[in-house]
Order: sequence, then C-alpha cells, then structure tokens
Amino acid sequence: MIDSLELHALADGELSADERQRLELQLQQDAALKREYDAICTVKQAIRIHVRPVPCDPQWNACSARIAALKRTKRVEQVTGKYAWALCGGLAVFILLVGVSNRSQNPGGVPGSEIASATANLVPAGAPPSQQHAFVEQWLDGLLGQARRSISPERMQIVGAATGDLEGRRITRLSLRDASGDLGLIAVSGIVRFNGFQPYQSAQGFVTGKVQGADCIAWTDSSNTYVLIGSRSYDDLVAVAQTRLIQR
Repeated sequence: MIDSLELHALADGELSADERQRLELQLQQDAALKREYDAICTVKQAIRIHVRPVPCDPQWNACSARIAALKRTKRVEQVTGKYAWALCGGLAVFILLVGVSNRSQNPGGVPGSEIASATANLVPAGAPPSQQHAFVEQWLDGLLGQARRSISPERMQIVGAATGDLEGRRITRLSLRDASGDLGLIAVSGIVRFNGFQPYQSAQGFVTGKVQGADCIAWTDSSNTYVLIGSRSYDDLVAVAQTRLIQR
C-alpha cells in the first residue's frame, strides 16, 4: 500500500529514480490511486499560481538570531554539563591545597574547612556575549578583576565561568576550549604555595602536579595564583599557558 506522503514526495520530485518508477507503475495499475495523485498535483499547482509569499524578513531575521542563540546555549550546556563535576572537583581540591598551604605557611589564611561553602557559593557567570576580542576583554575585566592584568586567552573559546570569594580571596574558574579540547583555568587572588607540586624543569615559574588524577600546572604573578587543568601533558599545558594565556 502506498502512503499519501509518498504521493506528495512524487509530486514534489523528491524520490529517487527507482522509487519514482515503482510509484508510477502502481499509478498505472490503480485508477483510484491515480485520481488521488492528480488531485494532489492540482492543489500544488493552484498554490504555486495563486498564493503570494508574505514579506516577513524582519521576523525571520529575529527568529534566526534566536535559534542561533539557543544553539550556542545548548553547546555551552553540553560542555559545562559534561565537565562540571571534574571542574568543580578540581576546584575543591585546589581550595583544599590553598587551605593546607596557607595554614602551614600563612596563619589566618584560607582554611580547608571552607571548601564546601566556597564551592557552593560560586556564582555561574555564563560566557561572553560574543567571542570577538573586544567583548572578551571587557567581559574578563569585570570577571577577573586584578588578575585580568596577567591573563588574556588567545585563540581560545570561553564556554563558561563561575566566580566567588573565600575569606576575602577572589576565586574565578574559566571553562576554556581550543582545537585540542577543554581546559579549566582557576585564578585566586594571593600567592599560594603547593605542597607536593614539583618545579617544571623546562621553563621557570611553573610547578606541576595532579588534581583528582588530571595533570595541572600552576604559576603566580605579583599578586595572584593560577592553575590550569586538562587532559594533556605538562609540556602541552605549559605551552598553552605561555602562548595563549599569560599576557606579556
């Protein structure tokens, strides 16, 4: 039995040669089916002749822009949903290291007991309204504060962010993406020393370690500490930091 949708597809020229030949053969053998097909063609022809298109360019442009925005939002949600646990877990371990380091070296610093409240109070900041350089720079200025002086992601897409405060320290997490995949960058105000991290031998100023099994590197400027986490080698992470993150 032929579905009416097949008849419409035949009338619109959307069938392959074999399908068209099969339907045309059945039309020759079934008079009722042929009348139905002729009626469909008549209606389509009348629509083509008599129906005039309604101008709706402004409405369509608005719909297109909204659809594009929804697609971008969906991509961001997919990325953040996929990596949220890893990034949040990495941030929790990072804050623990901050607490341990500060308690042993800087009394009155960030206590490890504040891990839960610190991760709970991070406020999602979304992504820049545009990946154009001017928009990204302005967005980072408001998000990173003083840390912005040393960080400027180049050729990297910012797909999400979150920020908060812990004992007077500003903590910001950026979810980044480049051609090789996703990375997490954590910036915290103040100089933090890490127990168990090792100096990176090939370039001064970096230390290497692991956060929940993922490789990470850390470095400092005059007043902030940064940690870059990703499923890459230490060499690759340092290369990304040197060529795409650290502002010269």
